[in-house]
Amino acid sequence: MRSAFTPARLIILFTGLVMPRMCIAQEVNADSLFGVSKNMSQHDTVRLAALNQFLWAGFMHQDPDSAYVLNEERLDLAKAKGYRQPEAEATVCAGSSTPRRASCQGHCGPYRLPSHHDSLGKKSGVGAALSGIGSIYYYQGDMVSAMKYFEQGLTAYEEAGHEPGIAICLNNIGNVHADTGEPAKALACYERVLKIRRSQKNVRGIASTLNNIGLIHADMAGGSNKSGNKALAATQRDQAITELNESIGYYRQVGRSPGRVWRACQHC
Repeated sequence: MRSAFTPARLIILFTGLVMPRMCIAQEVNADSLFGVSKNMSQHDTVRLAALNQFLWAGFMHQDPDSAYVLNEERLDLAKAKGYRQPEAEATVCAGSSTPRRASCQGHCGPYRLPSHHDSLGKKSGVGAALSGIGSIYYYQGDMVSAMKYFEQGLTAYEEAGHEPGIAICLNNIGNVHADTGEPAKALACYERVLKIRRSQKNVRGIASTLNNIGLIHADMAGGSNKSGNKALAATQRDQAITELNESIGYYRQVGRSPGRVWRACQHC
């Protein structure tokens, strides 16, 4: 069954998917990064690296259209100078930003998997690109194709040993299961994600994952209640409330408003 709180889960998928470096939960001075990227006295590779960090640190989500223009400038510079690694990173960034821009424009553009990442042994880059493709299919409602690319992205991240990326793909796979009426499979994915994010002390990631787990238990409580299993429904409801309240606590630690989670908690 589809959850009454699915929109909250979709927002979490979107945020997690296109910002893999944010999973490390490091504070970044965005203004300083942007300044370095525009400082012509810096070497081109330094400027490109700073712009890459700036985009992933949040600007791509605050102003996706402007970020897209900046990233295109980065891609042009990398190509002109023959810097293959920055070119591959810019290609991944362009593809990963597509779902956010498309969500405002009502269409999804083409997305090419950057072969440079594979040739350079950057399996984590391949994972990010594959996840970006999966996200596009997800927002088009093609869950079969979305799952295919999320699973391929997971494999690439696992081969790279990139735990933040593994968590992102598992989260997205869990979202597909949740939206196709397989809450038990979704819960198994989210619990794996939570274990990774707790080990990394990723407060923001812990908050979003606890939210997802709470929503799943709320779904399950509703199903148990309809089937007449009142005792199980009560247990699942209590689990949901506990997890959503814990999620609220973590969101407050990072200065995020827990209002959406709180409203979900009130409906458990």
